[in-house]
Amino acid sequence: ASQSTAASSATVAMSDIKELRGLTSAPIAAVKSALEATKGDKEAAIALLRAQGRAASTSKARSDRVAAEGLVAAQVTADGSRGCLVELRSETDFVARNHLFRNALRTTASNVLGAGPSYERAADESMIAEIAGTLGEKVELGRIVVHETSGTSGAGAHQRLQPYLHGALEGGLGRIGVLLNLSASTSDALERLAKPLAMHVAAMNPTFLSAPDDDVADRQAQAIKEAMKDEKKPEHILEAIVQGKLRKWREEVCLLEQAFVGASDDSGLQVAKLLGSHQMQVHEFTRIAI
Repeated sequence: ASQSTAASSATVAMSDIKELRGLTSAPIAAVKSALEATKGDKEAAIALLRAQGRAASTSKARSDRVAAEGLVAAQVTADGSRGCLVELRSETDFVARNHLFRNALRTTASNVLGAGPSYERAADESMIAEIAGTLGEKVELGRIVVHETSGTSGAGAHQRLQPYLHGALEGGLGRIGVLLNLSASTSDALERLAKPLAMHVAAMNPTFLSAPDDDVADRQAQAIKEAMKDEKKPEHILEAIVQGKLRKWREEVCLLEQAFVGASDDSGLQVAKLLGSHQMQVHEFTRIAI
């Protein structure tokens, strides 16, 4: 539904004028007049400015803008064997709340889920470009991730993809999206821990599943040593400090080494130990945040 702000011809909020000027690049007087004419309905005011030729809605005018807002869609097939995360970005939260934006994101996610790894972006990007023209704001398709349970090595008897959306809205949209590929020896373990583990990933933002690649760890060690280059300590003491800081870093960025933050008796237990105690395994995960 249209997002509106009540206004009269005598009083138009300066915040609304600034917002629409940022969206349309139209002159302040034209923006104020459009808001007065539409009684504060922002979408109607944008349409009026475009009809008058006062709104900059060409792709060139939008190309240099930053799309820092938006939403993430998470969808999984009924049998849990395929799932996807799709990111759609906009310049403002105002446009991200628009029904055209949200419907485009849901449609794109459905297309991604149906096609799987063979998905092609071109058709959906064309649809999104038309919506950007209608809204007068830069809207762009961002990250797209597809996970499938088939072909996963070492999977337990029960396996599925678990989605989670933080700040969830209706229709499978949110500000942070997580998709976990996990398996267990029993279905009860999955039912109990799959969603809490996905919520943990959303909250703790791990970068790696297990230990990072050697080159990544080496760069981190060098960064720690550089930060300590002025320390007046013996070399063996400095090396011990570096190794301690590296262990702390791994506990922060590696999912399996993090302390579980779920609201249960398992809270605080290392994720790897939690999984081991329930004969579970996380094969891969993705987290997308706006």
